[in-house]
Amino acid sequence: MNKIIITEPTRTVWSQETKQTDFKLDDEKILRVRRMEDNNQCQTFFFIEGESQNWTDLDDLDQSDVLYDLIDNIGNFTFEGFDKKDEEIDIKEFIASNS
Repeated sequence: MNKIIITEPTRTVWSQETKQTDFKLDDEKILRVRRMEDNNQCQTFFFIEGESQNWTDLDDLDQSDVLYDLIDNIGNFTFEGFDKKDEEIDIKEFIASNS
């Protein structure tokens, strides 16, 4: 995996400080990442189109999973916002600049 393509720019999907970004992996899978923030905590959830039955809490994913760092960094950046549809992002550069 070297690149992702943003398929839906970051947008508010819930009025209680929840934002979501959808992107396509090199293998054409669509990954949706939601970040929920409130006064108590931040939580990141993800959904893999065609594979997931429900949204999964990032904390339930093994940190050694190849997608963990990507989902974590996308979630952390979601409130800053991805604002360009179809923007192509180099994964290694993105993680390095946001870690």
